Amino acid sequence: MLPVRTDTGSAPDAYIMKKETFILSENDAGRRLDRVIRKFLADMPMSKLYEAIRKGLIRINGKRAPLNYRTAAGDTLTITDILLPSARPNTPVRREAQTLPSAAAYTSAVKPAEAADVPPAAPSEIQPLFTTADILIINKPAGLPVHGSRSVAERLTGLLSVSELRHSLSFRPGPLHRLDKDTTGVLCFSRTLAGAQWFSECLRKKTIDKYYLGIVRGMMPAQLIATTDGSASMQTQCFAAGFNTQLDASLMVFRLITGKKHQIRKHTLHVGHPLIGDTRYGGGSPLPRCTGYLLHAWQLFFPEVRPPDMPVRVEAPLFPEMEACLARFFPDWRPTAEQIVENAQGIPLKD
Repeated sequence: MLPVRTDTGSAPDAYIMKKETFILSENDAGRRLDRVIRKFLADMPMSKLYEAIRKGLIRINGKRAPLNYRTAAGDTLTITDILLPSARPNTPVRREAQTLPSAAAYTSAVKPAEAADVPPAAPSEIQPLFTTADILIINKPAGLPVHGSRSVAERLTGLLSVSELRHSLSFRPGPLHRLDKDTTGVLCFSRTLAGAQWFSECLRKKTIDKYYLGIVRGMMPAQLIATTDGSASMQTQCFAAGFNTQLDASLMVFRLITGKKHQIRKHTLHVGHPLIGDTRYGGGSPLPRCTGYLLHAWQLFFPEVRPPDMPVRVEAPLFPEMEACLARFFPDWRPTAEQIVENAQGIPLKD
């Protein structure tokens, strides 16, 4: 049974059954009701959540909603406050002690004062590359994980407006794909549910092309590497962009056909040419004046059918360590690497 608030005080009206109302935004639209309210009721078992919906403790537009109800932008969601995190089960909440989140903070209509809010300063090491209505694209530095504590996702709040961070009950901006902690380059974040859904569909259909630059041991030939990792198939197209005899090292352009965890790092080791400095995957010591392996998500191409404000291509500039290394050991790398990408994509690299 759902917890029921009981009156244990001497004054019957000291405790009341209050409700909190939220106006759903486009980022909540088209989702099942239970998914929308899950953010607030994350610790509630699904059976209890469904029971709350059936009993009318959760309502849409003032009415009981069926379990399979799909929400729409502008819907009014009402939740009896005993269900909310600030009103713990079996604990009466006094009227004057209410600290529930304001419904106005979650309305889809951004007030002028909110629109004028200035977000915290962006971390200096995170470089915004491009922003659309739905997606934020950054240049990720080395040393930052994408998820978890002290991650890029955690620091993303410095690049998003206040209104974006409280725009929805069920949706939060977040990374749309991953890069390893010490891999640099293009990384995309969702700003809206529509952006997240579009990007996920592109990944499913494999219509987003990703090109990486990396330095490996030995003279690695151009090749297609195809392996399996458990039940997962992994494919990487490899192109040679330069060879340094002094280092016995090759600069490679990698095109991901699939995108599995540590894919390029595993594949280069698999063919006997690990990324130099990748100690986990057989790369040994890093190059002179470098702190680790050099792998950079250099260019990302979006499909022909895309949002009107989305560019066809995004390029992430090299960070100083890799830029200096390429200038020193592969000074003529850019024309060759660009020609490789042009040939693979069938379009010139001109904005």
